[in-house]
Amino acid sequence: MLFARVLIGATVMVVLGYFVLLTSSRAEGALKTFGKYLAIWLFILPLLLIIAAATMGRRHAGPVMMHGAGMDGPWIRQGPGFASAPPPDAGRPPATQVPAIGAPQPTPAVAPPAK
Repeated sequence: MLFARVLIGATVMVVLGYFVLLTSSRAEGALKTFGKYLAIWLFILPLLLIIAAATMGRRHAGPVMMHGAGMDGPWIRQGPGFASAPPPDAGRPPATQVPAIGAPQPTPAVAPPAK
C-alpha cells in the first residue's frame, strides 16, 4: 500500500517535471536555467522516494508491523513513563468501601442506653 502511494506521487512529480522542462525550454535567461534545475529535481526526487519506499517495505514490513505479535511484548510498558508493577506475591490490597457522592450515610451503631 505504501509503495502504491509512492508510485502515484512519483508519477505526478515526473509529469510535472516534463511540463516544467517543456515550459523552461521556451523561456529565456535565468528562468530557463531555473526551470531546467527544477525539472531535474522533479526527476530525481521521485527516484529517491521510490528507493526509500522499497527499502522501508522490506525493513519494516509496512503497515502490517503494527498488528504483529512483536507489539505485545513486556518491553512496551517499560520506561520512565510507566510505573513498575508490584511483585506477583504481594497480594491485593484490602478493599475499602467509599460511599458514592450523595448516597445516604449509614447510621452508626449506638449502644443501648444503660439502665
